[in-house]
Amino acid sequence: MALCSAGQFADALPLVAPPLEDSALPNDQRAEAFNIAGACSFALGHWASSVERVRQACVERFGGAL
Repeated sequence: MALCSAGQFADALPLVAPPLEDSALPNDQRAEAFNIAGACSFALGHWASSVERVRQACVERFGGAL
């Protein structure tokens, strides 16, 4: 979170990627990781890919019941 807050988006993004894939992690912690990843991706100009990644992860996590 500190790297993202400091504007170091390229450094922060790889650090939040592992929690995005960890299905054993509690939903609130994964949600925080998704938010950070989305903010970093948006700041880096990767908006479309970040939205698709989050959408796909939500479908996998919640079975499409969004």
